[in-house]
Amino acid sequence: MPQDENSKRYDLEDRTFSFAQCCRALVKNLPRTIGNSEDGRQLVRSSGSVGAYYIEANEALSKKDFVCRIKICRKEAKESRYWLRLLDAAASAITERDKLIQEAQELTNIFRRDRTKGRIARSFGSFLLPEFGHCFGFRNSSFEISSPSCFFKC
Repeated sequence: MPQDENSKRYDLEDRTFSFAQCCRALVKNLPRTIGNSEDGRQLVRSSGSVGAYYIEANEALSKKDFVCRIKICRKEAKESRYWLRLLDAAASAITERDKLIQEAQELTNIFRRDRTKGRIARSFGSFLLPEFGHCFGFRNSSFEISSPSCFFKC
């Protein structure tokens, strides 16, 4: 595939790890309120679970096990988005929170499963997770996605 300036290869393990790190950094900088304390704890748990379940999916013993783990990844990403929306962020952290909400939505879209083709669907098309393409009967399991606007380093 031709690569332009905005196109870059991303590893979903790295992307989910970065998402969890950024969520933790956001929670550290939140105003100390009862609501933020509880919502922040839930966010830390769910954002870390996205990557943890993705790693488990890569080690799945069967296609059914893989699909189950990916569904859990999607649920955890949706839950992370929910907790991010509930946080009462200071004015300086609102843009960072909004970027993380967008990233959670993109992760949810990545882990959406198209049941008819056994693929992970994406809003702009479909691709296979690179480590598990062989389970779905595809030989070329590499993928490229354009640099998402909210993929950032904390």
